[in-house]
Amino acid sequence: MALFQKKKYIKINPNRSIIEKQAENPEVPDELFAKCPACKHTIYQKDLGETKICPNCDYNFRITAHERLALVADENSFEEMFTGINTKNPLDFPGYLEKLEATKAKTGLDEAIMTGSATIKGQKTLLAIMDSTFIMASMGTVVGEKLTRLFEYATKEKLPVIVFTASGGARMQEGIMSLMQMAKTSAAVKRHSAAGLLYITVLTDPTTGGVTASFASLGILFWQNRSHSLVLRDAELLNKQYDKRYQMISKKQNFCSSMVL
Repeated sequence: MALFQKKKYIKINPNRSIIEKQAENPEVPDELFAKCPACKHTIYQKDLGETKICPNCDYNFRITAHERLALVADENSFEEMFTGINTKNPLDFPGYLEKLEATKAKTGLDEAIMTGSATIKGQKTLLAIMDSTFIMASMGTVVGEKLTRLFEYATKEKLPVIVFTASGGARMQEGIMSLMQMAKTSAAVKRHSAAGLLYITVLTDPTTGGVTASFASLGILFWQNRSHSLVLRDAELLNKQYDKRYQMISKKQNFCSSMVL
């Protein structure tokens, strides 16, 4: 007779308003899809692959320093150098140190540039990789110091240097101290070049301002991105200050190109 007994169950009265709201506004994780800024297609993140290139139009998405390192260096060959250099606040810029700490926690980086030694296809080289997710990879005193030390070490050990640039230019929170890094890094590059050593710069999106006007333009240059922004200074600002014939370049590079300076 057990077959004819009533089954015990719990009746649930769902909240219809919640169900309707979920149906109207389904939640999709932000990291699941990406929208290409060039062709406007929505792309499944896994389809971008490690190189973060749009499969529809070949647009190059920006990638972090750690992602780029994984693409370039031999596995487990990278040894970071010149860590522990602390950023100061020479101008007592409001909220600057707090912003730095928050950015460090978010990115896992100590600063806007990662420097160290690695092997590429078994060849030892020194690497510097800028990360635009860290305050737009602006160049402050620590960025300049790490780069300078890297080139000085490379000159001493007679090693090649490869720098991947991605920067919004000088860091405004450090004022003139930031601008001084242009001359400082350029001098270190010159000594490295005078020793007859190889220096390659890979310009990635975006490379602008004081970085473009200093160490980024002093090696063998490669444009990595098909839609790369190379900007020396804002054209609208220059119109107010100089004659048009002195305007600096601000254009989109729609090709992969290389040249030697």
